[in-house]
Amino acid sequence: FVADLVCGNPSLSVNTIQQKQFSVFPNPSNGAFTLSFSNGVHDVYFGTVTDITGRIVKTFSTNSDKVTIDCTNVNAGIYSLALTNGTVRFSEKIIVK
Repeated sequence: FVADLVCGNPSLSVNTIQQKQFSVFPNPSNGAFTLSFSNGVHDVYFGTVTDITGRIVKTFSTNSDKVTIDCTNVNAGIYSLALTNGTVRFSEKIIVK
């Protein structure tokens, strides 16, 4: 699943861009997600996974084209995955079964 639009707040200092440069799969999953960047990674990206209340359940950083995000210890539900490299910010809804 690859979404084309990134939702963001244009008043933030981080640039909002139109085309997302990564995919997350499988989605939904049992909690183990693969994050794959389509154009390679040229910076370090910092990620957070938050639940619907905004509580951070996972943080990570990567400078790899592909990384596994382990959320197998969280309850089933809908979460938000946010990535930033300090210049751009991406977000994606992920579902843990």
